[in-house]
Amino acid sequence: MNGCRVILLTLISVLLAGCAGNKIASRKHERASAYAVLPPAQQRLVDEGKIDVGMTADAVYIAWGKPALIVPTTAGNLTWIYRCNDTTSRSGWEYREVPTSRYGGGYYTTERGTQFIGREYDCAEVNFEGNVVKSWRELPKPEN
Repeated sequence: MNGCRVILLTLISVLLAGCAGNKIASRKHERASAYAVLPPAQQRLVDEGKIDVGMTADAVYIAWGKPALIVPTTAGNLTWIYRCNDTTSRSGWEYREVPTSRYGGGYYTTERGTQFIGREYDCAEVNFEGNVVKSWRELPKPEN
């Protein structure tokens, strides 16, 4: 049973990694005129899912997507907060029912298993002055 979980999680990770490029392509299509006016160096960064100081909010949106939170700072300035998901595993004991017949009945048992614990955390922030990136930083994953 644990082997099936590992295979399933691996498959999901591969599929999600493959979808990242599709998301950028979708956002490029959505904001085609904004992408078209970017300098070639910024277009290359956006295509790689990267951002840099001096980019417009549209370029950041195309590269990274919609932020989880937009915080107004000073007049006309904003900070975009991005959130990431993290899944950790922990070995433990699982309590489960073992049916003995199709008409019901059975017994309960405990067995070693793996628990997967998901959490969301702030992983990046982008500071805009006007509509242009003034600074940005990736935030470290919090300790367990």
